Amino acid sequence: MKFLIISDVHAISEELSKLPDGHGYHGEDGSGFRIEHRTKSSNRILALGDCLNDQAGQIDVLVCLGDFAHQAKKLVLLQVWHDLHEVAQRLKIPMVIGIRECPTFCV
Repeated sequence: MKFLIISDVHAISEELSKLPDGHGYHGEDGSGFRIEHRTKSSNRILALGDCLNDQAGQIDVLVCLGDFAHQAKKLVLLQVWHDLHEVAQRLKIPMVIGIRECPTFCV
């Protein structure tokens, strides 16, 4: 069984970055990966299809081990989840598993 494992995406949204504290991000965002960037040259997830094109049909599971989105912003997380499925479809990966970060303490 072959796995494609992705971790620590830490995507952000340019639009959320523009909102004042309390509505956007708290503190530094620290990520250069903006979900609004929809080209393969600027979106590292979308670029995976090209990088691994020769592996199409040979990977069984795509696993993202969390940190999809900086500060677990829902809109950003959903876009990254969509993009991961787009890559899985392109590479003919039948299963996508995501372990999302928990915005509050989890037991």
